[in-house]
Amino acid sequence: MGGAGYVVDLAIFNGLQTPALLGAGHPLTARTLAVIAAIAVNYVGNSRWTWADRRGDDRRREVLLFFLFSGIGFSISLACLAISRYLLGLDSRLADNVAANGIGLVLGTAFRYYAYRHLVFVNASRPVARTRLVRPAWLTNKWATIAALCLGVLLLRLPSIGSPASPDEGGFLLVAAQWRPGHSLYGDYWVDRPPLLLTLFAVAAWLGGIVPLHLIGAVAACAVVFLAARVSLDLKVPPVLVALVTGGFVSTELFDSFQTSGELLAIPWVLAGIWLWLRADRSARSGASPQARWRSLGYAAAAGVAGACAVLIKQNFIGVFVFVGVWSVAALVLRDRSLLGSRLLATGAGALATVALVLTGAWLRGTSPAGVWEAAVVFRAQAGAVIAAYGAAANSSRIARYPIVVLASGLLLVLVLILVSRWRHLPSSLPRALAPATAGLLVWECAAIVLGGSYWLHYLLGLLPGLVLGMIIVTSHAGWRRTALRATGAWVVVSAVAAAVGYAVMGPVWSPSIAMAGWLEQHDRAGDSAVVAYGQPNILQTADLPSPYPQLWSLPVRVKDPQLSALDGVLRSSDAPTWVIVHGESLASWGIDSTAAQQTLDARYRPVASVCGWRVFLRDGVRRPVAGPVSQVCSRPTPSGLIGQLGS
Repeated sequence: MGGAGYVVDLAIFNGLQTPALLGAGHPLTARTLAVIAAIAVNYVGNSRWTWADRRGDDRRREVLLFFLFSGIGFSISLACLAISRYLLGLDSRLADNVAANGIGLVLGTAFRYYAYRHLVFVNASRPVARTRLVRPAWLTNKWATIAALCLGVLLLRLPSIGSPASPDEGGFLLVAAQWRPGHSLYGDYWVDRPPLLLTLFAVAAWLGGIVPLHLIGAVAACAVVFLAARVSLDLKVPPVLVALVTGGFVSTELFDSFQTSGELLAIPWVLAGIWLWLRADRSARSGASPQARWRSLGYAAAAGVAGACAVLIKQNFIGVFVFVGVWSVAALVLRDRSLLGSRLLATGAGALATVALVLTGAWLRGTSPAGVWEAAVVFRAQAGAVIAAYGAAANSSRIARYPIVVLASGLLLVLVLILVSRWRHLPSSLPRALAPATAGLLVWECAAIVLGGSYWLHYLLGLLPGLVLGMIIVTSHAGWRRTALRATGAWVVVSAVAAAVGYAVMGPVWSPSIAMAGWLEQHDRAGDSAVVAYGQPNILQTADLPSPYPQLWSLPVRVKDPQLSALDGVLRSSDAPTWVIVHGESLASWGIDSTAAQQTLDARYRPVASVCGWRVFLRDGVRRPVAGPVSQVCSRPTPSGLIGQLGS
């Protein structure tokens, strides 16, 4: 129970120090609020379980003494924190945690143990039947357990709610905030993403930016856990283990899951589509009544809607249609054709209606369906060729992290247990087409990671729908595989918690791009604009600067403007940017011929600063008081960053 209180204490203490809440300047207040919550948790646990056989009849005395001695134990921890912060001058997040949750924890725990045993719970003669103790609701009610898991997912993400925008987060927010009829695909910018993703980011931008965006990501993570449990229940498999492992994967910073990425936002729609298709199949089997038939077709149409939404958020998330397609082929082979043709038509109709609705909304905002097709489909094929021709070095450094990440997160063991499960001998409660459909989905998800070509860590989140179904197959059988999955699930959760604690201790991501954005915020003026070569659009979003160049990411530049003709034209035009930010010494980079644009940059701009590896150029004729970098801190590793260093 002390461990449970410690987890509550640690989570709330670090969560309150995020910029979205109290910030880093109020450690004592954060500590006080965290310990009050932890004391409440500890009292329930100690009185009902730890010291249940030593409780007396005077509850008021017991509560008063418990909180009194807990307060003294807290004051010990608080004193250690105050000495570290204000006497020794150690003001980092790591120093705060060592003082409060390290030294202070040990001393306070020793005092509390002695006080509880000898002064609070002192009626040792009272008999108690431990087997008759009432178990808490979250252990006996499956939905209470799922709710507790969702709460855990939220707590793990709490330290990251106010963290700076990643390049993709900042770039999508920048594009979505100005999305209107303009000179490019999405307003004045071009990006190779479908319109529903930009719609979600537009909602976040309208609500305030990065904090609402991270809250949307937290809701999506909770939805993944809930839907994993829902699919398990519909297949008559105990849901807690599957939901627990899923919650660990969707919450681990080893997969960069604290970012609100397209993968994270699309996964709930894939799981929802699979769940709705399973419901449609069950309704089709339940009888030949008109009500059952229409219910089955309604579920199938809704599955098409969910599948289309997933694709319109992340274009390679076609998992619903892969699952339905393989399921249908297997059903034909097995001669299990209950309303199969009608269900397929309903699924297709739901998907087409959704695509038409979203594309119409995008067209009204100036984004043509042909432009969406070129960006989301044609461009990806072109990008794959460019990556294969020029990007081997960058990809090899990223893919080197995969072996360590899949081991540290527990993903490899889960995949092995799924592969060695009894696929040919499913219980009668599971549909016979489930095994081939799950296998097809997993194969596609692995292929999508490989075909993506760039091997970012958040690509691994795309395996979650297939993993959920695979774990359901493992859990449906009693035996050593289910036992091994339980042990692996504990590993997954511990790994995710350790990564979250590491994130909280080390603080939010701080990178050279964040330092560069801070420098620009100090030196730009109203009416300024900037171009960042290449990528890192979070610099522009954080500094609140527009760009006259429509390409904000590096890969579109390499594919659509490899000679930098468009950039050269922008630098020569009357709409030339005030600032040009270059990473390194020049515009040269893999897959790019920068000769002409570099000459224009040298002729029309002058270097004025160097910030954490970025060179800053100011347009000739523009005067700005230019100082040095805003901070000497150019990088700070996160848990995934540490894994990346080990992998390289």
